[in-house]
Amino acid sequence: MSHELSIATSLHEVLDVATRRVNETLGEARLTLWLWDPRLEALQLKGTYALSEAEVAANNAIAQTDRFRQGSPVFRSFDRVEPLAVTALGASAHAVGAFCVSSAFKACYVAPVVSLRGALGALALFSPQAYEDEAFVLRCLQAMSAQLSSSMTQDRLRSELTEKATQLRLTNSQLEHVIDELREVDRVKTGFLNAVSHELRTPLATIQGYAELLEDGAAGEMNPEQSSFVARISGASLQLKSLVDDLLDLACLNAGKFRLEPRAFHYADLMRDVVGQLKVISDRKRQTLTLAVESEIPMLEIDPLRLTQVVNNLVSNAIKYTPEQGSVHVRVSLAERMVRTEVRDTGIGIPEGHRGMLFSNFHRVDNRLSREDGGVGLGLAISKGFVEAHGGRIDFSSAPGEGSTFWFELPVPREGDLAEG
Repeated sequence: MSHELSIATSLHEVLDVATRRVNETLGEARLTLWLWDPRLEALQLKGTYALSEAEVAANNAIAQTDRFRQGSPVFRSFDRVEPLAVTALGASAHAVGAFCVSSAFKACYVAPVVSLRGALGALALFSPQAYEDEAFVLRCLQAMSAQLSSSMTQDRLRSELTEKATQLRLTNSQLEHVIDELREVDRVKTGFLNAVSHELRTPLATIQGYAELLEDGAAGEMNPEQSSFVARISGASLQLKSLVDDLLDLACLNAGKFRLEPRAFHYADLMRDVVGQLKVISDRKRQTLTLAVESEIPMLEIDPLRLTQVVNNLVSNAIKYTPEQGSVHVRVSLAERMVRTEVRDTGIGIPEGHRGMLFSNFHRVDNRLSREDGGVGLGLAISKGFVEAHGGRIDFSSAPGEGSTFWFELPVPREGDLAEG
């Protein structure tokens, strides 16, 4: 039985081995298998026997009665989870175990079938006479019960694995469908941003052009109130132009069509120009804006226009989110063939919950300053794309109420790799 069970490939075969095949070798004795049915809360006869369906049904009906639970050694062994030998059976079907009411069976030997999850049932051997070595018979039944439990557990695990594999295939199929839909949405979104950005450029250029003509007096001299209105139009058009440019950059980055125009450039000069231009804004807020550049900073292979956008975005953000009379410190240093730029402020800081999303598209930290200054949350996402396109990396550290430090690193080209600017 142990060998047969070890190669069984289904629960039906396991049950057949434990009953029909074993009984073929037992002569007058009979081996029966009872498994617990949680729905009926009763032991039920399982396997293949020389019984009709009606006889099996009748036996299982008796096994559901209280008298069976009280008087059967089969149920007693299962309930106590211990082997049991009864060598003087009565003629009652409840005592015999509802298998065969016959005076031919005088002894009953039972071993529970147990798994890690608890008792599964019981294996009962009915014999015309008591065996001399009772302990040996019970050990044999326990060994068969253990092998049977192992085979049933393996079958259950195979079924669960098959079910999980089916669920996994279904989930993978659903995920692939969702991914395809997301790719299509992303493609449509990128196309939409690209189209809208290009369509906005023509009327925006017209607005800017006419605003400049009015400021130059092409339509006659304006009074102070008119000049104020035109200045607001011009300022708003510049903000809109910046947004359109960001949308175009984002569309190119998402579509994989973004291209750098790198050349050899003095990065230290770029930093001095950008920070110098932004000092006017920090002075209005009575802030301290400083720049420290190490003397060993080499020339870099960069796209000056794109990195100007990155530095401008990080420093202007630091100014924006730092209260009046605060400070913003910019530092450029060299370490291990990487040029590191740090922008440290004494501003409001960034909540921890925003760390994983800060460089994503259209993400903004919602607070009073962000609502007052506007913006749609594209600057950091675009800056990340530009820095990584240069082979660098960007990140930040922050503590709410204590300020933030944004930094990015750019690789130093090896000698002979610099393109002429």
